Amino acid sequence: MPEALQLYRQGVEAGEHALGKEAFEEDVGHFWGILETRPYMRARAGLAECLWTSGKHDEAIQHYKDMLRLNPNDNQGIRDLLMPRLIETGRDEEAEALFMEYQDDGMAFWACARALLDFRKMGDAEISRKSLKAAVKKNGHIPAYLLGRKKMPQSLPEYYSPGAETEAMFYVKENLQAWKTTSGALEWLLDQTK
Repeated sequence: MPEALQLYRQGVEAGEHALGKEAFEEDVGHFWGILETRPYMRARAGLAECLWTSGKHDEAIQHYKDMLRLNPNDNQGIRDLLMPRLIETGRDEEAEALFMEYQDDGMAFWACARALLDFRKMGDAEISRKSLKAAVKKNGHIPAYLLGRKKMPQSLPEYYSPGAETEAMFYVKENLQAWKTTSGALEWLLDQTK
């Protein structure tokens, strides 16, 4: 991992140099729309992931946040990586703000984030149960994978479809730890999905 981290850092630095300072001032907000920025954004996503895996959580979160500042349309799905990282590190207010920023996201990832955030805030309450019900309606496969009723595959498929088992696999890969670090969340999920 240290070698990968070093290579990603070099890639990000090379991208910053190649794009120039002006791009980071003038192109904020539509970064991904400029083809020349995409290798940089991919390298930065890789760097953030390596940092997270290496235990450098604050630095990883800063990269994710800055990528969303550069490209709020979030063509890379960075918000789906940032949300569980914020929850795992107990940054609920930041997670809540991120949720509000993308509240129109209709995917299961976001519906599950709402349910988990509500549980963290209120425990087993009517609002959190309602949020969980909405999340399960988006993808009914997610609870079985979160609870270990279904085993995760050795490697993830190349893509997923909304509402499908493949989406559940992708969700659980990134979000299981957020559920585990939320005291009582998996027990609550089990109780609500019997």
